[in-house]
Amino acid sequence: MKSNNDLRLSKPLYDHKGKKYPTIRAMAKAYHIPDPTLRARIRYGWTLEEALTTPVLREPVIRKTVRDHHGTEYASIKKMSDAYGISYQAVLDRLKRGWDTEKALTTPVLDKNRHAVVKDHLGNSYPSRLALARAYNLPYVTMQQRFRMGWDLERILTTPVRTRRNG
Repeated sequence: MKSNNDLRLSKPLYDHKGKKYPTIRAMAKAYHIPDPTLRARIRYGWTLEEALTTPVLREPVIRKTVRDHHGTEYASIKKMSDAYGISYQAVLDRLKRGWDTEKALTTPVLDKNRHAVVKDHLGNSYPSRLALARAYNLPYVTMQQRFRMGWDLERILTTPVRTRRNG
């Protein structure tokens, strides 16, 4: 059986059942999957059987669960993008363009005037993560630590900061 990397380079190609195809496009067509979808699934590390037999949904599903660059697991890209305060569409587009997960989740989205835009869990926009932290009276360092710990955005912004007692 050929590896996924060999699949893109060699011809003829064989599916998980051993059936021969002249191209990836022909294989995708036989399984009623758009060629770009099959290629993306292979690029994202799906097994050939998963890539060919998983039905295509209206919204692309890249994996059953996803992990961010810290190893925190999320039920979907949507939930992961929400946790980082970046729009789902921006993260999905970035991943499709080959961005690594960390860059896709941490690079601010720019508005039409090329200014960074960060949104809170309520949909309010801020020009930066620092402005977001200030709006919630939250130390920026605390917010960043909570992001690294994998907290969702609402919990990050609404959990009170613990204060240290002297004496």
